[in-house]
Amino acid sequence: MVENELRRNTNELTTEWTINLQNIRNIRNNALPFNNLDIVNSIRSLKNRAPGASGIRKPYFSNLPPNIISNICHLFNCCYAVGIYPKHFKTAEIIMIPKSSTPTSNPEKYRPISLLNFMGKVFAKLINNKLIKHFENNNTMRDTQHGFRKKRGT
Repeated sequence: MVENELRRNTNELTTEWTINLQNIRNIRNNALPFNNLDIVNSIRSLKNRAPGASGIRKPYFSNLPPNIISNICHLFNCCYAVGIYPKHFKTAEIIMIPKSSTPTSNPEKYRPISLLNFMGKVFAKLINNKLIKHFENNNTMRDTQHGFRKKRGT
């Protein structure tokens, strides 16, 4: 019953969304490419949460040898250079979590949680770091912008 309700409500959301990184051409052209240390730091900064559809967890990435980190770095740099956010990185496994201790037979008493692939989270973290650095270095954020910024409370 819950599964049918979820399908009915999310069918219109399943069209493929693509992030077009070409819109940030100036940032890409002025930014240095990612390096192995960026990859390692991004992996370390992420929490060990439930895995996405790939089933691969953070500890697997935390123990990769340097040559594999270099390959991942090359992949991320290629994606960044051509402005592609791979579809696989956006694939999520949706699980339903009960909202409270109310009867679980009511589909409205669940909330969907999207579990994203860890490799996609690493790439997104790298992109986010580049954007924040660019915005802060070029004073393109208002001083009153406190949300989602380090050392600023909301």
